Amino acid sequence: MSNLPDEDEVKEWIVERCACSPRRTTRTSELFASWQAFAEKTSAWTGTPRGLSMVLERLEFRRWRSAKGRGFGGLAVRDA
Repeated sequence: MSNLPDEDEVKEWIVERCACSPRRTTRTSELFASWQAFAEKTSAWTGTPRGLSMVLERLEFRRWRSAKGRGFGGLAVRDA
């Protein structure tokens, strides 16, 4: 089994659980925790944090890195 989650399922998670905004940045760990909860609820393959990051890059979300951590710009987890 691949480390990469299914791209279509990740898109569904983004629509249901995230907000897209160019001004937002979210740590990868927070994104993966939200993705993992969604994937378990929908019986999707969770993959790994790195796999989710690779899918998000393919979907053209931009990576960021600072002294505070790593994550993605343009994407924020909404309250469930």
